[in-house]
Amino acid sequence: MIKDVRSAKPTSLVAVDDGIAWIQIHEAQILVALGLLWIGVIGYAATAKTLNAASAFFVGYSIDSIGDIYLQKFSTTAKQQVSAIEKLATQ
Repeated sequence: MIKDVRSAKPTSLVAVDDGIAWIQIHEAQILVALGLLWIGVIGYAATAKTLNAASAFFVGYSIDSIGDIYLQKFSTTAKQQVSAIEKLATQ
């Protein structure tokens, strides 16, 4: 991998650089997911009569799943809109 990175055309992934870029690209999605997680935790703690780890896990898992569906829909819609704008800009 070191030889590949030092070559003129590296082909393999550089994990740290790609990881930082991935975080920057998905920053809004990460923040929304964290916000939803906190809302779920606070909501669960406020409404549950007894708190246990299994229920908290399922609350977090459910919120993550619902948030992921919403964010995937948003990403798909955003990509379609960007494509439409690019087509209009190139005409």
